[in-house]
Amino acid sequence: MKFKRFATSVAVAGVLAAGHVGIASSAQAAYTDCPRGSACMWNDADYRPYGPDASFEYTFDLGTSWLNDDVSSIVNNGYTGYASIAYFYEHSGYKGEWVRLYAPGQGLQSRDPHLYNGVDEKQIAFNDKISSATFRNS
Repeated sequence: MKFKRFATSVAVAGVLAAGHVGIASSAQAAYTDCPRGSACMWNDADYRPYGPDASFEYTFDLGTSWLNDDVSSIVNNGYTGYASIAYFYEHSGYKGEWVRLYAPGQGLQSRDPHLYNGVDEKQIAFNDKISSATFRNS
């Protein structure tokens, strides 16, 4: 009887551990939900709660969108080469202050899960300020 109870406890612990690992890994890897060749935006920090709230391949003007001034995480998953740098602007029409992310493989920052502390290159708080975005080559 003791062996059966022990085996059941081990099985339950294994299921709980497997479930915990699955949840942790999916939450940590959410930035990978950004399609290749695109830049993506999430309205919550850490790329949560689900996939990106918006993605673009060329330009994106948030204008009157619900996501306007409500972006907290960004990723550039674009291609290296021409127009590979994603710029995110504080105003509609690609104007005002900006932060930029480089395509993966360029050796520079390609994602930021916490815009409240700026990006590596520009230490300005940019949380909930993005209104437009575009790819450029410099």
